[in-house]
Amino acid sequence: MEPTTTIFRRTTGATAGLAGSPGIPAQRRPCLLVVDDDEPLREALRLIFEYQYDIILADSGSQALSLIQRGNIDVAIIDLRMPGMSGLEFLERCRALDPDIQGVILSGQNTFEMARQAVRLRAFDFLPKPFDLHLLRQTILQAARHRAWLRLERQRETAVQQSLSRAETTGHERNLLASLLNDLVPPLAQVLQGARLLEQELAKGSGTGEEQLRNWRRQLQEITTQAAMCADLAARPRPDLNASCGSDGIPAAQVLENLTRLLRGHTAIRGQMLTIRPLSVPVGLFAPESSILRILFNLGLNALESSSMPHRVEIESWLVNEPLQLGSTDRNQGYFVLRDTFRNEAPLLAISIKDDGSGIAPALWPALFQEAVTTKNVPNSTGLGLSAVRDLVTASACALEVRTTPGLGTTVTLYVTARRLSGAA
Repeated sequence: MEPTTTIFRRTTGATAGLAGSPGIPAQRRPCLLVVDDDEPLREALRLIFEYQYDIILADSGSQALSLIQRGNIDVAIIDLRMPGMSGLEFLERCRALDPDIQGVILSGQNTFEMARQAVRLRAFDFLPKPFDLHLLRQTILQAARHRAWLRLERQRETAVQQSLSRAETTGHERNLLASLLNDLVPPLAQVLQGARLLEQELAKGSGTGEEQLRNWRRQLQEITTQAAMCADLAARPRPDLNASCGSDGIPAAQVLENLTRLLRGHTAIRGQMLTIRPLSVPVGLFAPESSILRILFNLGLNALESSSMPHRVEIESWLVNEPLQLGSTDRNQGYFVLRDTFRNEAPLLAISIKDDGSGIAPALWPALFQEAVTTKNVPNSTGLGLSAVRDLVTASACALEVRTTPGLGTTVTLYVTARRLSGAA
């Protein structure tokens, strides 16, 4: 039967230079574990160090290991020769439980081989018996400081990782917000322009015949449409990655309906031929609705603005019942895939946006989807939309396939984890 473990603490009194020393937090005394089968020696070490440390005594390596599992031990004084488990064996197993505990080995047999093994096990020091009291005090103090330094380094590493993670999240959100503002500028400009024109018409004080009233109604309707689109965009500033999609997912028809309304209300559609084919079967999507809508909206705008000449844009979708055989991520042939986090598990919904515009110039292929890179054939384009698409595709565990031929057009296909809803024919 193992003896009851006692932790010896003093709540008052000096800490003999430990409190406030470099690397030793003043609010916590270091904890010293004494592992020795010699009871008089254990008690002597307790009396020597109890004014500086919290002391835990163990008469065997097995008992000491169970104490280490409870945590908060900083330094261990270890007898080299103990029955059942030697000091070196204990140190090796101790390292597996807590690699930062500083072990100071005491031995009456000071051979080179034993010292070599102690170094291999990263013992803090190897002292002879009988020990020099002053040397032992200094060794334990240095070991406690080293342990405290290791704790601070772990804390710093954790803080740095958390800071980098926050910075990455902040940068991601900043890109999404900048992309949102970029999307809002054209419809807001149309709202302001339409409002000014209507104000000018009213200021003229011209007659209010039927034709004039119809013209004003038309202008008001266009302003209302653009304002509604601004409201829709502003309501989706970033993806809600924690939102639940439910057991049936987000209705794909709802996403496509919202996409149709946003694209048909945008100024980029003027002079272009846009066709959005409805889904033939009800499908639920397992990805944040706002993310999928923003991906498709940005890609749809790219397609509409891919050429200054009138051209055709077709959007269609279909259910894929088998895992995909996706091609290369190499962008040098005008075909590549974004798929870093993609779960290629059927069924999947494929949503394709195809245009017969100018295609993507080969010079843009290597840097496509990076910030400040744009494929739009419009002046003052920021290139924020494609970098936001990259982030949203990755965050939503989707895949994006790109096929482009300069002068002939581009087809991009988004693959989203989906489910064919019950009751579908």
